[in-house]
Amino acid sequence: MAWDKGFNFRGTSGYVTDGANETYVLLGDAYPVTRNGVTFGWLSAPSSGDRDSTIDRRLAGINYTANDGASQRDFQIDLPAAGDYIISLALGDHGFTQTYQYWRLLDNTTVLATIADTDGTPAASYERCDRR
Repeated sequence: MAWDKGFNFRGTSGYVTDGANETYVLLGDAYPVTRNGVTFGWLSAPSSGDRDSTIDRRLAGINYTANDGASQRDFQIDLPAAGDYIISLALGDHGFTQTYQYWRLLDNTTVLATIADTDGTPAASYERCDRR
């Protein structure tokens, strides 16, 4: 079964136009939100912002939190069935340098992948991750 969905994190819904099989994600999208045939949402809201509407729509905005050891935010996606999925992710910020990038992929409570980039990323640079 093919299941191709994209999530474009940003500050406002109409800032850019999402592509086919994509939807925007805002800080107010508390789980469960159903849009574009998928249920998803934040379990605790982050901050968000629009950065640059002239770049790739998938990178035009950001949802983020301070990396202070106490500000973890969880984003949940309900998959249609058990199975193998390919997850692609870009961590970064078009407008500002990010000093630390941290991300974990979980299947319920099992950690499947972790990115802990202590060097961070300069403005308009991204840490890309593809996991299966």
